[in-house]
Amino acid sequence: MKIPLTFAFLIIPYFSCFAEIIGYWNFNYSLKATIGENLEWAWEQGDATFGTTDTFAIAGIQGKSANVLKFPDSDEFSDFSGIEVYLGAELDEDNWLFNEYSIIVDILYPETSSTSTRAIVSNAPVEQASVIINGEGKIGGTSFYGEILANTWYRIAIVVSHSSNNINYYLDGKNIGQESIEGLVDGQGEHSLGDFFYLFTTDGLSKGGYISSVQFHNLALPESVVSDLGGTTKLYEPEDITLPGDEVVATSDNSPGGERAPNAIDDNPFTKYLNFDKVDTGLTITTGGGVVTGLALTSANDAPDRDPANFILSGSNDDGATFTEIASGDVPEFVERFERQTVSFDNDIAYTTYELIFPTTVGPSDCCMQIAEIELLVGTPEAGGDEPDDNEGNHIDDTVLAPFGFRFGFSINTDEGKSYTVEATGDLRQWNKIETINGTGLSVQFTDTRNEVFQYQYYRVRMAQ
Repeated sequence: MKIPLTFAFLIIPYFSCFAEIIGYWNFNYSLKATIGENLEWAWEQGDATFGTTDTFAIAGIQGKSANVLKFPDSDEFSDFSGIEVYLGAELDEDNWLFNEYSIIVDILYPETSSTSTRAIVSNAPVEQASVIINGEGKIGGTSFYGEILANTWYRIAIVVSHSSNNINYYLDGKNIGQESIEGLVDGQGEHSLGDFFYLFTTDGLSKGGYISSVQFHNLALPESVVSDLGGTTKLYEPEDITLPGDEVVATSDNSPGGERAPNAIDDNPFTKYLNFDKVDTGLTITTGGGVVTGLALTSANDAPDRDPANFILSGSNDDGATFTEIASGDVPEFVERFERQTVSFDNDIAYTTYELIFPTTVGPSDCCMQIAEIELLVGTPEAGGDEPDDNEGNHIDDTVLAPFGFRFGFSINTDEGKSYTVEATGDLRQWNKIETINGTGLSVQFTDTRNEVFQYQYYRVRMAQ
């Protein structure tokens, strides 16, 4: 029997095979990090809004709707004063500044922003930005390059090298200009970064737009690597098979008139489903069908004690006459209101009708259960499966994204006499065997030697039992 170990992990394309990426943020309804530390609002969220390219009626990414953050205009008087990016965990007394680094943002600006200043990188909120897009749509610090048009997604790469005394700017993988900068004085340069840097804030007005992702690399990436990154892409996002208007039946009618069960699938986190029954509340949803392997739940506007604490998901293919349990477990804690949390699990059967029950609430609440949004996800990462009886000695060490030539590699602690299969995928659906590792009782190095891989790469290890 094949028993998956307890993890699968994401490899960002190309560059993580070459140098360490220490920050990746994907703006999937939160400021949570995919890699690195979570982002923070520099002051307050203000009018910054999470949503999708469809809900904002802007261009999609790779022909599909994608999760993005709409950030508003900012100045010294606005609640929104940019986004704080924390890097300090990677610094120490010997390496106290980033002097060689790359920042990559996937960004779109609307027509209303296209003739005004747009701050990209600043060392502090409401201070003069070091890199901006000017009113002519050109990017730079003291010299400006390229042409950034309205209503178009761009992948902007800012590659800073104090050792080479320059900043290289790229649009969609193409070098559009090189700006000269001074070298280091006492270990510090004019574009050195410390514990933090900030996005979308300057000492005056910075116009708003939309961001899909941002990356930070602790290296001035070579042009060949930036070129390979190309234009705006998006990490694979599981698809929600619920649609506003799908048939929804609540576990009871014990809800206020404006807070009934259909609100849970209306794609609007500012409405909610509230049920006064408090325990064993929920709903059934009739969908177009699909193999659901994950849930996304969004907390409602107030009263955290009303948040569901656990869930039971079941499926039916006979219009709800009988249900088969698919998964159950705890709901991840909601730290904030309107926060989106996801869970994934194993399932290989497609159902058309799904029943989701919340047995208890966090409080437990003396009032009710409430939830803003429920999503039934297809194509989520596999949750794993039965673990080995003793898994303590079988694990992947902390992934070291250091150079293996230009190859990605990791090490795995093995048991003598056991074998391990390394698998990879670009879409989290079709996993391909890459290599079999024979256990030696020691740490064994794996290096992916393939010449062609998917644009995004996920790896997992299965142990033959």
